Formats: sequence, structure tokens, C-alpha cells
Amino acid sequence: MNIKQLSESTGIPYSTVRKYLTVLVQNNLIKLNKNQSGVVEIDDNAQRVFLSFIEHIRSGKTPLEAVKKIAKSNLSQDDVLSLLIEKMERVEKENRKLRELVQIYLSRLENLENQIKELMPPKKENLLTKIIKKILKKN
Repeated sequence: MNIKQLSESTGIPYSTVRKYLTVLVQNNLIKLNKNQSGVVEIDDNAQRVFLSFIEHIRSGKTPLEAVKKIAKSNLSQDDVLSLLIEKMERVEKENRKLRELVQIYLSRLENLENQIKELMPPKKENLLTKIIKKILKKN
């Protein structure tokens, strides 16, 4: 399919189709090739991306927003894997920091418990406990 045919099939003016195709090419979302006659050929993938772009435009998005949406959805498996690995590394780093922080707060809590125990008056033995201790000492 060429630009004229794409324009006719979508009802979008030829100049607008050219402009949008240029935006998609500049953002590395599609590649266009010229045939032997010098006419730009639009392959199935480029058509699919273009139609997706048009849907975003028709839904009220700016061309830049549409490009970002398409770029996000067109990530290769390697790109997705790289992003996931980066995210996992950030989460692991954050997890380590949080574990260290928890240990610091546990230590502080333990220190506070000890300080509270030192401030509390000693418990008085009741009469029964005193009698039992005396009996046990005699035996």
C-alpha cells in the first residue's frame, strides 16, 4: 500500500497521512521503503501502527501522546525484560534499605524497653511469696 491508498482507505487527507507517517518514522515506530518507482511502500506493520496512531488521535490525544502510547505498547520482549530487570534491581535495593532500617528501629525499640525497665520500681513481693521463699530456704 502507498500513501495515496492509505489516505483513501482512511479518509485522511494525503498531506496529513504524510505528516503522521513522518512522525512515526522519526520516533522509530515504523520504517518506510520506496519501491523501484520511488513510491513509498507501507507494509502491514506500518499500517497497523498508523491505524493505532489514528485511533489515539481520534480519541483526543496529541500526536506526541499517541506516539508515547504506541511506543509503550510496541516494546520488544528484550525491552520488556530489560525494564523488568531494572525494576527488580530497584526493588531489591529498596528492600535491602528497608531491612536495614527495620533492624535500626528494632535496636532502638529494644534500648527503649531496657530504659523503661530501669525506670520502673522493683516489684514488691507479696506475703505469700515471702513465706514460700522462707520455707524453701529452711529445706
